[in-house]
Parts: sequence; C-alpha cells; structure tokens
Amino acid sequence: MTLAGKATIVSNLVVLGALGAALAGVHFGLWLSYELHKILHILGAVLVVGNLSVGPLWIVLAWRTRDPKLLGWAAKTIAWADLVFTLPGIHLLLWNGLALASVFGGVNAQPWLFQTVVMLVVAAIFAPTVVLYYQEKLIEKAEALAPRDEVNRWLFRWSLWGSVVMLPFGAAFFTMVAKHGLW
Repeated sequence: MTLAGKATIVSNLVVLGALGAALAGVHFGLWLSYELHKILHILGAVLVVGNLSVGPLWIVLAWRTRDPKLLGWAAKTIAWADLVFTLPGIHLLLWNGLALASVFGGVNAQPWLFQTVVMLVVAAIFAPTVVLYYQEKLIEKAEALAPRDEVNRWLFRWSLWGSVVMLPFGAAFFTMVAKHGLW
C-alpha cells in the first residue's frame, strides 16, 4: 500500500472520531477568530474540491495515451496529491468547520449542519475503503504493465466508486453554502 493510502486510512479514522464526537454533542469552540476559522475552512474546501476535480482529468488524459506507464504515473500522482492537498484540506475543513459550528449551537442544532456531518461520515467510510482499494489496485496493475483490459476494469471501478463518493461531498458543499438542509 502506498504511503498516501496508509495516511488516508489514519486520517479518515481521525475524521470519523471527530465527527462521531460532534454528533454525540461534543462542542468544539472557536480557538481562533471567527474570520480566521472561516478563511481556513474555505481554504480547505478549495484544496479538497480542487484536487477531487482535477484528479479524474489527469487519469482521463493519461488513459487516452494508451500508455500503461503514464496511466500508472497519473494514478500514483493522484495518490500523492491526496496526501499533499486532499488530506490537509479535509482537516482544515473538519476542525475549522467544527469550531464554526459552535457559533450555530453545534452540529446538532441546525439541520444543514447535522446533514453535512452525516454526509461527511458516509464519504469518510467509503473513501478509505472502497475507493482507496480500487486506487491502490489501479496503481499496482498499471505499474506492473498488466493487460489494458485488466487495467481498464480497475480504472472503471475506481472511477465509479470515486464518483459515488463525490455525491455526499457535493451535497455537503451545497448544504454548507446554502445553509439549508436537503431533507
């Protein structure tokens, strides 16, 4: 397993623990100014949404070349980009978001905050299990120069489940911006 894969698993366990604590009623107060928490929270959103949007483009461009080495490089680069951009972005979102939630009475006080946390829990369960598994297999098969149809199977599965995991992220993004629950 790649270093990025291992870091993703540990990171998501921390995320699930923090979200679980917040759902159980633990309040994370502001330890910086409201404005600074908001800026860091938005920076986290930019890092996460940006990296999760650009990664699939890299894979598509590499796949179109029909060069398995390039596809392996692109998949491995996405894993490193997860380590450098997505994981710090997730933690900027998480810790500053939980601090900001205290201004609104905690994550259970507002439907849009509660629903955002629920959607992030769903994403945090599937991202390091299903999606990470397929990403690691894609890297392994591409680097081993496996037959194209075998690499394509792993690429399809990674793409499918990566898209599925984007749904709760997208819904959470909407609820945070609109400050309106989905149900």
